[in-house]
Amino acid sequence: MNRSTTRDNLIKKIIFVLISAVFWTALWDFISYKVGMKYVLPSPAVTFKRLYEMMGESEFYLYAGNSLLSILKGFIGGALIGTVLGALSAFLKGVDILFSPLNTVIKATPVASFIILAFIWMNNSDIPVLISVLMITPIVWSALKSALQNVDRELIEMANTYKIPFFKRITALYLPSVLPSYLTALVTAMGLGWKAGIAAEVLCGTNDTLGNGLLTAKTYLETVDMFAYTVAIVVLSVIIELAFRAIIKAISRKERRNGTA
Repeated sequence: MNRSTTRDNLIKKIIFVLISAVFWTALWDFISYKVGMKYVLPSPAVTFKRLYEMMGESEFYLYAGNSLLSILKGFIGGALIGTVLGALSAFLKGVDILFSPLNTVIKATPVASFIILAFIWMNNSDIPVLISVLMITPIVWSALKSALQNVDRELIEMANTYKIPFFKRITALYLPSVLPSYLTALVTAMGLGWKAGIAAEVLCGTNDTLGNGLLTAKTYLETVDMFAYTVAIVVLSVIIELAFRAIIKAISRKERRNGTA
């Protein structure tokens, strides 16, 4: 019964996604037809045809690979820094007081300001990595800190009373309470890091990246290429998010099995 319900819900979700995709594609096609100039607003057919052509070129995969690699580096760095600072801030008041202004400044400062400053100080190829780190760190930091601070106080007191070992507390008490919100924060952070990293590539003209391809298309008024690159960036973002959500579901199922074992 549960499997049948899950399958039905999945089928309904796929149908709704397809309906939404068809609606927005039709609207895009209608507006493109009304404009009547593909160099102002290319139609979906023209855009996807150009994307298909680009996917037959090795240059496209080089650009996509470089963008994915640099932003993945930023994600790993930001996730690690955010995790360490979030855990320390939750348990050590002095660390929280010392680093909270930094968290506030990073969240309040426009991405463009960081990109411009980094452009002065760093090599272009390193800027997307730094920008991804700066966008991802506060999200993971704040989510983990909040989750740790909201762990049931009674459970913590019970652990203290029975002198449960440190690593046992982590796996049996903190991890089940923190993991859902922490993993959700990672998904959100990855999406933001991807968009910010691509923006950094565009503004800095980082060589052999999707952002640079987008910038080149804009410079030479190749609107069809601009739309094709944009679609590629969006599709890659969706694939990354779906992959992360699949990993999260797998981890959550494993935790539930461990909890009931």
